[in-house]
Amino acid sequence: MILHLTETSVNAKKASVSQCCRVLGLSHSGFYAARKRLRQPEQVDPLSVHAKAAFEAIHFHNPI
Repeated sequence: MILHLTETSVNAKKASVSQCCRVLGLSHSGFYAARKRLRQPEQVDPLSVHAKAAFEAIHFHNPI
């Protein structure tokens, strides 16, 4: 959330990347790495989806 607001400020020319990094205590590389992660779609592991569905089926249909 903070990175999104920071990037919005940078894009609107209200603050420089250097200013944002100084305020947030980030390195420039950390800022750009986080921005890159935000732009990539979240990868979902099919096995974790299956495990979650199995867990919910057991606990919601047969409460202890």
